[in-house]
Amino acid sequence: MIVALLNQQGGVGKTTLALHLAGVWACQGRRVAVIDADPDACAVEWSELRAQETLPSRFTVIAIARDTLHRELAAVARDVDRAIVDGPSHIEPITRSALMAADFVLVLVQPPPFQGLAFVETLRLANGMMTVRPQLRIRLVLNRCSVRARVTRDPTQALAGYDPRALTSSITELHGLCQRNGKRPARLRDAVQRGCHPRDYRARRRSRKDRAMTNSDPEHTNDLTQVELLWLKKRIENWMRFGRIAEEKIINSNRRVVSFPPGSIFAFVRWASNDYGTVASRIDILRAVGLGERYSTVSYVRPGAEILLRLAGWPKVEKVLHAIDAVEALGIDPADAAPEHWRHVHNRLSVSEAPRRYTQTRHQAWLYRRRVTL
Repeated sequence: MIVALLNQQGGVGKTTLALHLAGVWACQGRRVAVIDADPDACAVEWSELRAQETLPSRFTVIAIARDTLHRELAAVARDVDRAIVDGPSHIEPITRSALMAADFVLVLVQPPPFQGLAFVETLRLANGMMTVRPQLRIRLVLNRCSVRARVTRDPTQALAGYDPRALTSSITELHGLCQRNGKRPARLRDAVQRGCHPRDYRARRRSRKDRAMTNSDPEHTNDLTQVELLWLKKRIENWMRFGRIAEEKIINSNRRVVSFPPGSIFAFVRWASNDYGTVASRIDILRAVGLGERYSTVSYVRPGAEILLRLAGWPKVEKVLHAIDAVEALGIDPADAAPEHWRHVHNRLSVSEAPRRYTQTRHQAWLYRRRVTL
């Protein structure tokens, strides 16, 4: 059976619910595969991190973020008892392809009034598919509800105006489970026992959140950006395409950590596979940040970096590698190339357009501009 979790809106919990369903069915002895149809590949990254910690894998995660999903999924479904499709956000061709392949569709909905217009668009696609696939079963699932909310007590009434029907059960948020029977959440309860006022605890929690968005983590003792390289042959292969390494620490035969000084640019390539073949192929061109600078979080990169280019899928990764080769053919280290060039390559390849070639003239202009700004 193929189950698809869909909603054109992001952040409604599709990946979380897909992984939990897969875990439950796998513990029941069923063969399960999660199909990551989202180009962001959150489920694949979760699988990579689990493998990095050498935790057992109870089910398979496969990346098929293409509009040919309905054709490729048939081969996977023959080898498993349950195939769960983690749908994308705001990509109609892939969503339509998932609807063509699925036997059962769960459309995740947040409590009113937070559904958003993308939810209505997903229903339009689903109801349109039922005209050509009348055997397709579709249900709404109310997700991320507060235990105290009235809508949680009767989700079918909250979604009564929509077709298809909603499931009679809803999914509550984790923090809400801690508040049943008048109990305080565990963290606040512990804070009170230590003599701290809950408001003081929340203030410290907010300050930690703000600190996490800048490179001022007290555990990060220097201003170097660290990248963990994991190499499990034919399973997970992370490597650097270019960049000037300031420090290198070998942890074991499969793992090492390389560090880059602030302002340096480097290319980080990730590849992962399983029994079905390649499940993830990514390349990130990043700029290491200094203390106090804002950054974006990237898997295997601590604390994070400024993202200049981030693309997934081997066709696009291959084109980026060709662009890097073209810069090196000019006798220029890609780490010295203008950051705007890598942003340009990202923007053009993201919409399947060819980027402009880097030239000596552009490079000289960048060097002059950098000299003036310094």
